[in-house]
Amino acid sequence: AGLMLPVQVTKLAAATSKVSATIDDGSSTSISVTHGIGTKDVAVSVREVATDAQVGCDITYTSTSVVTLSFSSAPSSGSLRVVVIG
Repeated sequence: AGLMLPVQVTKLAAATSKVSATIDDGSSTSISVTHGIGTKDVAVSVREVATDAQVGCDITYTSTSVVTLSFSSAPSSGSLRVVVIG
C-alpha cells in the first residue's frame, strides 16, 4: 500500500459556480474560455457534443477568469462542450 500523508484544509469555499458553453469555431487550435469565477482553482472538462465522450486537451489557467484549451488540431465548429466549476 502507498504512503498516506495527512492533508490539512484551512478553508473551504462557501459555494461553487459552474459555467458551461459550446465551443469551437472550426479553425482554432487554442480556445480561450472566459468563466469569470475569480480563481484559478477550477475544474475543467471538455466533451464531444455528439457522443458525450471526454476530449483530451491541454488546459492553461490563463487568469482567475479565463482558461485556455489547446488542441493538436482544430475541432469542428460547435463540436465541443466545456464545463468549468470552481
